[in-house]
Amino acid sequence: MTPARRATTNLARGDRPPLKKGLGQHHLRSGALCRPLVRFLRPAGRTVIEIGPGGGVLTAELLAAGARVVACELDLPWAFHLRRALGADPALSILAHDALALAAGRLPAGTLAAGNLPFNVATAILQRLLEQAPAVEAMAFLLQKEVAERLLAAPGTKAYGALSVLVQARADASLLGTVKPGSFVPPPKVAA
Repeated sequence: MTPARRATTNLARGDRPPLKKGLGQHHLRSGALCRPLVRFLRPAGRTVIEIGPGGGVLTAELLAAGARVVACELDLPWAFHLRRALGADPALSILAHDALALAAGRLPAGTLAAGNLPFNVATAILQRLLEQAPAVEAMAFLLQKEVAERLLAAPGTKAYGALSVLVQARADASLLGTVKPGSFVPPPKVAA
């Protein structure tokens, strides 16, 4: 069984720690949903900081694409679960650490970042990573649809604000697709 399939199977059968609503945890059910992010990053031979790996679905896809992954998971039981789900892959390092603190630190030039960002801290994480441009070379995240729309909002529209200005000043942002709520465990109330 491939690591991606193992991670997906573990989530589907409920072989996982409890989710903490306060941490905004909504984990992907399928690696297929992550592939556009992985294709965008082209991570082969590169190091990717993954924020909020949860059950490891995106992690497994990044590893399969040849990336070295530094997975940053705040919830310790989920960090242990990730290690169990993906084995001792030498290309995987797991940090039981707050992504906000990691994003605020100095990252090496050429950093790639990816993740299914916890909905409740996505904006703060994005702001901290964008403040480190150009060290962060590329980012690919699953975000709450409303947040993604704010990133791409045009001046003068209702969604346009400080986050729009920061993103558009420091990055070329685009929407790779939409993910339905039923694609997550548990399903959020909104699309991503």
